[in-house]
Amino acid sequence: MSAMPTTTAKTNAGNFFEDFTVGQVIEHATPRTVTEGDRALYGALYPTRFALPSSAEFAASVGLRGAPVEELIAFHIGFGKTVPDVSLNAVANLGYAECRFHEPVVPGDTLSTRSEVIGLKENSNGRTGVVYVRSTATNQRDEVAVEWCRWVMVHKRDASSPAPETVVPELAKVVDVADLAIPEGLDFTDYDFAAAGEPHRFDDYAVGEKIDHVDGVTLTDAEHMMATRLWQNTAKVHFNTEARRRQPPHLRRPRHLDGARALLQRPGQRAAGRRDQRGRTHLARLRRRHRVRVVRGPRQGRDLRAGCRRPAPAPGGDPGS
Repeated sequence: MSAMPTTTAKTNAGNFFEDFTVGQVIEHATPRTVTEGDRALYGALYPTRFALPSSAEFAASVGLRGAPVEELIAFHIGFGKTVPDVSLNAVANLGYAECRFHEPVVPGDTLSTRSEVIGLKENSNGRTGVVYVRSTATNQRDEVAVEWCRWVMVHKRDASSPAPETVVPELAKVVDVADLAIPEGLDFTDYDFAAAGEPHRFDDYAVGEKIDHVDGVTLTDAEHMMATRLWQNTAKVHFNTEARRRQPPHLRRPRHLDGARALLQRPGQRAAGRRDQRGRTHLARLRRRHRVRVVRGPRQGRDLRAGCRRPAPAPGGDPGS
């Protein structure tokens, strides 16, 4: 009889907290070419109104080599490449800093990403730690397209493993204006305000002015799942409900925001709902956690009783872990 084949692990289990060292440089696998499909699907998920990524003619009129895709498309693609190596075993994505967009990205550009570990800090529970990385996405000409820092809480493989020396990098609270990159050739001398749909100018705005945006957007798991798959963000908490259940209660991602009828809404409208034992409404908690306005839906009672947990932090409106 022939021997039974030996089972070997060929899948990427991802890095755990103790696998990182300060100064470590990670070259992330699988460069990705940007296509018009990325632009189209991004527009379906997050409809853009900006003239530059919408019109090739408009982009050419201000000196660009083509209509760039939305800056966040470049960010998401570059970010997604880091997930298998940095945050596949994430508990939560905690924050971003020093994000800068350099070269505009157009369909046909191929982005590759590398990350450097710039800080480590084990948490007091001994089961997780915070990893700080600086990531850079470059195009096929080795030009920097976008760079950013982020810090993410990652599980330890073995809670008894010794803690590394704590290194917390000092990151800028804001990006200085002098450090912002202006694309080569960009010239707004003949900027067509009418074509851009911009009736207001810089001088029309004032500090403290409140603008009532009338468009509401219902958030559902469909957009979340589609976007994270599109940009290859494979962090377990996005897709594996079992992994979500193992999260601390306050970090479990809701299966879908639509279950609580979360609706981005005008500032003038109030939230209402059943009060819990601490005297806070479920909708008020949802509004505070997601930083959105919430209005009542026809199935409010049943949906809210199902509960809604705090999601893992991410880039505004964008998938991130």
